[in-house]
Order: sequence, then structure tokens, then C-alpha cells
Amino acid sequence: MNWSWELDAPVVLLGCVCAIACAIPGTLLVVRRMGMMSEAIAHAALPGVVIAALLARSTDMSTLLLGAFAVGIVTTCLIQWLQHSARLDAGTSMGVIFQDLLDGDQPDITTPEPGYEEAMEEATRRVISEIDQPTGD
Repeated sequence: MNWSWELDAPVVLLGCVCAIACAIPGTLLVVRRMGMMSEAIAHAALPGVVIAALLARSTDMSTLLLGAFAVGIVTTCLIQWLQHSARLDAGTSMGVIFQDLLDGDQPDITTPEPGYEEAMEEATRRVISEIDQPTGD
């Protein structure tokens, strides 16, 4: 494998710039115990891209990036608002928003059958009662 300054140097330089740019906010997120913030923003980016494409009726890259960026900022603000207004831990507020974004990514195409909840409660009670039974060993 030969090193080519024309092809390889820009790639290495871009990798170094990205590593330097990500080190500072990454360290801040870890220190503040908000390491999952990137996951929440990543799950928000896809609906942001779709919303931007639908509103602009265009698949121009700058439009899609703007949609992802805008929804990422909204996600961050929601997490911070929930953390401060409800006095929740950072991880809890991210979990709430993160779960809502995960649910938003997956459409609900099924509706439970009538009596589903009651059947699940009965099954749960049965399993718990079997666990509570002494084994006789």
C-alpha cells in the first residue's frame, strides 16, 4: 500500500479535524453524564430529514441537513427543558425524549385485540404466582 499525498493527506487531515472538533463537546457530554445525547439527536435527525424533504418538496442536501440540524436543536432543548422543569436526572430526561423519538421512528401498524391487556395482566399474575410458590427442595 503506497501513501499518496494527493489522495490520502486530505482524508487524514479531515479525520484529525473531526476528532479535534468532537473531543470538546464529547468530553463535556461525558462529564455532565449525558453521553446518550448523541443517540437522542441521531434518532431525531431522521424525522427531521423527512419533515424537511416533505415541507420543501426537495431532496437538496442543504435542505435535508437543515431539517436534521433544526430537529436536533429542538431535541436538545426538549431534553434540557424536561431536566430543569421536572427536576429529572439528565439520564432520565434523555430516556424520556429518546424513547419518544424511537417510538416516532417506528409506525404503529397494529392495534391490540379486544381483551389483550386483560390477558397480559392475567398471564403476568400467573407467572408471578408460580415464582412465589415454594419449590419444596
